Amino acid sequence: AITDTITVTVLDSYLSYVAPATTQTVDADDDSDSIPNLAEYAFGGDISVNERVQAGSATPLLPIASEPDTTGTVKYTFLRRTDAAARALVYTVQESSTLTSTDWQDVTLGNEVTTDLNNGFERVEMTFTVGSTEQFYRVKIDLNE
Repeated sequence: AITDTITVTVLDSYLSYVAPATTQTVDADDDSDSIPNLAEYAFGGDISVNERVQAGSATPLLPIASEPDTTGTVKYTFLRRTDAAARALVYTVQESSTLTSTDWQDVTLGNEVTTDLNNGFERVEMTFTVGSTEQFYRVKIDLNE
């Protein structure tokens, strides 16, 4: 007789993650913390708890941009799932000199440093040099499920 052990890992898809929510769309916010469901899923939040930190920790849930230092360098930090591709998540950092919806440009990655948080997430830190004009950053999250 031949026996073999097969291990199956089932990922929590976005649809199973939002199943308990009253409204399951990506932009819904049942817990009224001003963080949409998709962002909570992507950054490790809990859609049933009004919180601004990652579930079970004190790690800030939302991206953070530092003030420019004396050389004009800004650090932009955000959380990313280590299995993002398997969950059909795409994180795109964007920048703009205005906050209008049509002015955002994708930032070329390559200057990022990642730190594994050992909880299925990594902290991504990117550095940018800004000029004399204001600069804004955001993480655009796409779900291709």
